Amino acid sequence: MAVCLAALVGAAPPASKRLQPTINNVQPASDKLDVASDIQAFNITIPLNNTSADTVKALGLDPSRAYQNWATVEVWTGGHSRGRVNFGDMRNSALSDKVFELLDKGCPARKTASGAGCCQDKEWSSFATNALIKGDPAWTVGLRRARVKTEAACWDNEGIRVLLAQIVADTLRAYTRRAKHHNCYDIPGDSAGTYCNVPRFVRVNLPKHSVTTNKVPWPTLGNFWHIETWGADAVHQFSEFGVLRPCRTRDEVDDVMDKYANDLTGFFPQWKNWFHRDARVIDDGYKVCTNEPL
Repeated sequence: MAVCLAALVGAAPPASKRLQPTINNVQPASDKLDVASDIQAFNITIPLNNTSADTVKALGLDPSRAYQNWATVEVWTGGHSRGRVNFGDMRNSALSDKVFELLDKGCPARKTASGAGCCQDKEWSSFATNALIKGDPAWTVGLRRARVKTEAACWDNEGIRVLLAQIVADTLRAYTRRAKHHNCYDIPGDSAGTYCNVPRFVRVNLPKHSVTTNKVPWPTLGNFWHIETWGADAVHQFSEFGVLRPCRTRDEVDDVMDKYANDLTGFFPQWKNWFHRDARVIDDGYKVCTNEPL
């Protein structure tokens, strides 16, 4: 699958230039590239001679779980049917700071010479947030706890561990930056405020070889951090209020990756002066970015 896409992706623009927003999940490296619009709209990469998303699902292919060598940094967000996870009124820097703290605590630094390691959370970590919950008999806002859990993570050194956690945390923050018309909504009255939904999954994938392992001939554990979220309603993972628009949020995710461009090319010098980033959406549906709610 990665080989099929390799033919599509060429040299990216220099890091000094502001990259264009990710469009339809495929960002051609050349204006001469002519790819059918239905293929450009796929939320996941499939063989170019096969336009069936059902085939991909049947084969169990999930490109979000591994680095595909499309870019310096590949960030996937979303989840089945754009499931919206209720994170309440915790948003912006307060959210990213809290998420980073939980990730850092759950997958701490390794006491090895290189700092390399892997991690997987067995339990959910949580933080307090005010959230709108469907009660009996009416909706109510109260102090609840939203949750995050590391599905899996690996890193070559301590610097990459910290960088991965920062990108994950800032990606969740990106979903809450715009108060209206994206993933957040306002509540009037006694509980007036802005409340937000976030994606079920955030998966950040970096190149498999860094400054630590560039010269080793054997496979490495890789550099990635994948998390799952759970909303403030302990009984239900997903919110019954508001929307989630991962496609419309990709420009905010682009900004997160651009923010760390210098750090990324420092750890992965093979991308020096050729920084490239890719924001993609996780969903089982076909053409997810053409049928997203307005």
